[in-house]
Parts: sequence; C-alpha cells; structure tokens
Amino acid sequence: GRGGSAFAAGAALSLTNPQNLVYWAAMGGAMAAIGVAEPTPTHLALFFAGFMLSSLLWCFICAGLVDWFRRAASRLWHRLTYLACGLALLGLSGMTLAELL
Repeated sequence: GRGGSAFAAGAALSLTNPQNLVYWAAMGGAMAAIGVAEPTPTHLALFFAGFMLSSLLWCFICAGLVDWFRRAASRLWHRLTYLACGLALLGLSGMTLAELL
C-alpha cells in the first residue's frame, strides 16, 4: 500500500544520507569520551541499543507534546503559527536563492 512505499522511501533516504556515515563514524570518539578505549562488540551493541531506545522514546515524547499542544491551542494560534512558519520558510528560501545568485 501507500504507507509501505512511504516507509521504504524514508528508509532509503536515511540509509543513503552521507551524513549518517560521518555521524556513526564519530561514535568511536564518543565511546572513547565515555571511557571505553577499545570497545568490544558488546560495548558497541549496548551503546547502539541505548542510543536507539532513547531515540525511540524521544520520538514518542515529542509526538505526545506536539499532540497535546495542538489540542490545547486555539484556532487563532494555529493560524498564527502556520503564518509564522510560512513566512520563515519564504525568508529562508529567499536567502538561499540570494546565495545561489
């Protein structure tokens, strides 16, 4: 279905992002910073599992906060924030265009 193709597209985009390679390569420095000079596969697996678990938890916390704020906000607040975000995007796109020219 449509949801599956969106998931596959998101996964492909994430897996082919060159910044991910740099990010995970930097994890060696993070391991050394927390005192693991020569990490074993167990150290790496525990670090990765903790990282993924905390990332997943943070996603649900953020989604819950967004949902709560969205339900609590008035229609005027929605319109004003959409307007502000739209203006910010226009401004950023204008600045990007100016740099390209």
